[in-house]
Amino acid sequence: MLPAGLENISVAFMSQAVQRILELLYRGEVESTTPVNDMIAEKEQRNQEIYDRYMAGERAVDLAKEFCISVRRMNRLIRQMIKQRGEE
Repeated sequence: MLPAGLENISVAFMSQAVQRILELLYRGEVESTTPVNDMIAEKEQRNQEIYDRYMAGERAVDLAKEFCISVRRMNRLIRQMIKQRGEE
């Protein structure tokens, strides 16, 4: 019998190997019920303001200029926020 942690964990597929390693690393950890959010609070507020103003009728081009981001990034951000809120 091998000592704890040295048992055979070989598997046929990479996804299974990763799952097994994660199970070993996080054994005994309680899964969080709240999602992890790594977005900076200021950006969340900025994005909410952009979304609100866009939905109120302001143009993405004007918002992009005011917030110093590209029009392409502005459009991507707006699409993402619309999708998150299910307003398509």
